Amino acid sequence: MASNYASKVNGASVQMTSCNEPSHPATNIIDGNRRTFWLTTGIYPQEFVISLSSTITLSSISLLSQNVAAVRFQRCEKPQPVQFEDIGVVSLESRHDLQESSIECSGQSARFIKVILEKGFEEFAAVHECQILGSPQ
Repeated sequence: MASNYASKVNGASVQMTSCNEPSHPATNIIDGNRRTFWLTTGIYPQEFVISLSSTITLSSISLLSQNVAAVRFQRCEKPQPVQFEDIGVVSLESRHDLQESSIECSGQSARFIKVILEKGFEEFAAVHECQILGSPQ
């Protein structure tokens, strides 16, 4: 069974964010609590990078968000977060409810995952959780 590697418990960290709202920090994305969230501060695109504890073989990536119209998922296998490759883009329809988006990525390897909120339905968007499922290499 695949494990969620995007959690503090499994050694993940948020390496980078495009914005910082102190009352809703990006670390909320990996805290395991769906009631907390990272809040963007306007203008798109907005992005964050999750550093995994080691390189894994990906199964899927899912995102729980609000007010996101399109999200791009990228991966990097290198020891440092450079040279990201696209996994894919997901378009969303829901505007105000929690949105669940996911993308299959079987067999691809990653040490870092970049999530880019390309468009939103509102000026601000929120990300409640990111799950990165996979297995160790």
